[in-house]
Amino acid sequence: MKRVVITGHEGEEFEQLAAVTLPLMEAYANRHGAAFMNCQLPAFIKRPPSWKKLIAIAGGFSEYDEVLWLDTDVVVVDSSESLFEAVPAADHAMVRHQTNEGDVPNAGVWFLRRAMLPILVAAAMMDDAVHHRWWEQAAMLSLMGFSEQSGRCRNIKPTHLFQRTHWLDESWNSWVCSPPDVSPRFRHACGLAGERRLSLVKGWADAAT
Repeated sequence: MKRVVITGHEGEEFEQLAAVTLPLMEAYANRHGAAFMNCQLPAFIKRPPSWKKLIAIAGGFSEYDEVLWLDTDVVVVDSSESLFEAVPAADHAMVRHQTNEGDVPNAGVWFLRRAMLPILVAAAMMDDAVHHRWWEQAAMLSLMGFSEQSGRCRNIKPTHLFQRTHWLDESWNSWVCSPPDVSPRFRHACGLAGERRLSLVKGWADAAT
């Protein structure tokens, strides 16, 4: 079983984050028998950068059987456990965050197996979600049967893809609003920006084990 950890980014702000987070991602991949790829996101795709992760992940399947995508603002703070070993017979896996906007799966830490290739294509073709505030994640939520009603996200009609999803515990994608009893493995500075995000990421990286 060939495995890879993939990340990618665009812009100066994310370059600063990458200088902090990518060495920890690469060390994590090496520790757990996976390759590591820092992808150049394709410039010819005229969409917000987050959409380009779909292309990067699909490209990973040209050589690998399992892909773990990590957003650039994800910090591996506890590398002792392999996420690759935490997913049973499912096509993909992510964490669902309970937020003030409802029940929101988060694709910043996203494990996928090769069976997800057609889903990646279907998500990429959802032009109506291009400028959604959650970008490609909004497309994936729709394909799983999630919908926003009255400003809150929830699953209104579980789809076949939903049934093929493994929900990771929040330690694999801990964020600033995670419950205090969560012991993070990966910490994600989602919903933040600028100096506040960079400072937080640096602090998490300094405490990583």
